Amino acid sequence: MPTRESRFLHLFPVSTCNEIEIERKKLKSGVGIHDSSASLAPYFTGNRGKFLLVSTGTWCINMNPFNSEKLTTVQLDNDCLCYMSISMEPVKSSRLFLGNMHENGTKMLSDHFRTSEDYYKEIRYDQDLVQMLKHRYSGDKRVFFNSFPGSREFRDRIDLFEFRSYDEGYHQLMIELSNLTYESIRLILAEKDETENIYITGGFAKNSIFLKLIAQAFPTKKVFTSVIKNATALGAALVMFGSLGFKHPDLNLGLTEIII
Repeated sequence: MPTRESRFLHLFPVSTCNEIEIERKKLKSGVGIHDSSASLAPYFTGNRGKFLLVSTGTWCINMNPFNSEKLTTVQLDNDCLCYMSISMEPVKSSRLFLGNMHENGTKMLSDHFRTSEDYYKEIRYDQDLVQMLKHRYSGDKRVFFNSFPGSREFRDRIDLFEFRSYDEGYHQLMIELSNLTYESIRLILAEKDETENIYITGGFAKNSIFLKLIAQAFPTKKVFTSVIKNATALGAALVMFGSLGFKHPDLNLGLTEIII
């Protein structure tokens, strides 16, 4: 009878490289790497300090490779999980349906103000408007989303007549989405958090309002946008590059710091 331990596959480092044969040609092959683990790999190159990676799109995936604490019940109840980095260390992760929320919110605004659905792309960050809205909706007041703690649901009734313009409504939508993103990121910070930088990639790395609000929400950290193509493929290639004995190349991660 096999022992309990023998029923499980042996874990190999992602840098493991085997020789295989395809059509009589001998090739080097890796054992495979999780896509999120691969996307983190480029940010471990160079001396970048401790960081968080915020990968945005339809889903916003927040990754903290510098939090080895066990998952709590609160984190599990709020869509957090843990997986392994390329060095087989834990990566605490949380997620938010950010892109979908944004799409639904902008659809409401464009229907109400009779604009094109992509009108939001023309809007730039307005500090005075943000301050006015934060004063108007101080505390836990929200227009688009339910206010009770942990809620990520739209309100049953949303009164868009509170806004004089699309710009005003869109800034409020982004304030609320940024607050939800902040709460999601906070879930994966260690009790004694030592991360210094936040790297934001994906679609919302082009949204000036979102970037400014996230930078303001984390005043003790430096927030950067990072524009690199095919980060997951690049990360997997870097892992194999090292396993074959090559020196890692100097990478340009397209970093731009967001100034508050």
